[in-house]
Amino acid sequence: ENAGKEDLIGIISQMSRCGRKAEQCITDWCISNNEKYQKKAIEMDLERHWEEAREVIQMFNEYGGGPESDEGDACDHLWKMDEIVKSHDISWEKRVVILDEMLEEFFAGNSGFDDILIQVAESFCLKNEEKRYLADALSGGCSGYYRGYAAQIYKSIGDQEQFLKTKLANLQYGSDYVEIARYYAKEGNQ
Repeated sequence: ENAGKEDLIGIISQMSRCGRKAEQCITDWCISNNEKYQKKAIEMDLERHWEEAREVIQMFNEYGGGPESDEGDACDHLWKMDEIVKSHDISWEKRVVILDEMLEEFFAGNSGFDDILIQVAESFCLKNEEKRYLADALSGGCSGYYRGYAAQIYKSIGDQEQFLKTKLANLQYGSDYVEIARYYAKEGNQ
């Protein structure tokens, strides 16, 4: 009750070192009650959710899976990250650091989180240059499905040349050939 500002800061600092739940309480309070530090608290919340999810994803990558409850927790954290990025203005500099780490776990390829990682990664990419960054990363991967996904990202941002280059380099199924034929037909090249 009689503590000064410095004492209160010391108490809060000590509390935040007690664990993630204490840190979460502090960031939640800042998000709701402190405009001055709200943006920083939101960024810290995003990073915390990623740290929680990444621990599980790394373990799953190492062992090829894990407990269902851990999987559910990791998915919850990933969806919260998705929600944070969609509802707050987080700088590309902050987003790209986490995006790179998500791609690192994705390319490890043994966790079973591939689809959700890419879905959340895509929500991190708001501008065309950011989407191109993701497409460039995916187009160099080993999965034909995700190289095709990269081609669709190129197409969505209007980069027809890179779309064709990626698609033509990854013709695997009949549907791939049909898609290219339809593309050329649409362009007037029968």
